[in-house]
Amino acid sequence: MIKNVYFYFASCFLAIFLISCSSETDSDNFVDSPLLNQTLVEYVWHKEGPNFSEDKLNMLVDEWNNIIDDAGYKMVGANILKPLEESDQVDFIWVLRWASLEDRNAAWEDWSQNYEPQWLETIDGVMTYNTDDVYLFKTSLGSSPAVENTEDTFVNSFFFCDYNDGYGLDDLNSYQEGINSVTWSDGHWYIMLEPQFDSGVDFVWLDLWSNFSDKDASREKWNQSEFPNLANMMFDCDEYGHLGKRIRISSN
Repeated sequence: MIKNVYFYFASCFLAIFLISCSSETDSDNFVDSPLLNQTLVEYVWHKEGPNFSEDKLNMLVDEWNNIIDDAGYKMVGANILKPLEESDQVDFIWVLRWASLEDRNAAWEDWSQNYEPQWLETIDGVMTYNTDDVYLFKTSLGSSPAVENTEDTFVNSFFFCDYNDGYGLDDLNSYQEGINSVTWSDGHWYIMLEPQFDSGVDFVWLDLWSNFSDKDASREKWNQSEFPNLANMMFDCDEYGHLGKRIRISSN
């Protein structure tokens, strides 16, 4: 929880397709849950085509899941995010979650060689994506929800942040300790995202809620606390919200 509006990754980020990373995230930091147990997450931007409809997207999701099953990719899960504000750059984001960089890179290599040409024909007219708009992050769990969301939908907000003059990592750690001492709502939790590319920001914070009511309750409690003033004093952040839908829990 920090400030307000939707940050488009490409405006600051270096576009990358296959990315090398220097170290692995410690999986012991994560709760043993299909939703929370993730180490890498990447965001693939998509644009709607002239023949797009929600029904066609749902059919393509089913077909894509069949492909992932047949290919045997070691994918932790997948979501679709729709920005709460319209954009000329992206209509929705296909989110992929991986247990390791090796699993991720092996899947992309196999996909590009054996499945992508046919997939591009399948989605022609319905949607498009560009591998220049694929953004990979390491994740670390900030807090767990008091009650895990068992529905397929959720709400999130990304915060892309820079430290204000005189503040740094120690202040962020202190701020997190304060945030973690409060239960903001039953369904609120957050993760920290570490870009695996030149992001141009100091840190990325991702809040998640079970639904809009849960988000509103959490925000109301936060607004009545000391934390908005602390955040504004220490950080300069932009917020970008989405409605999310879970489309895959795990492979195999």
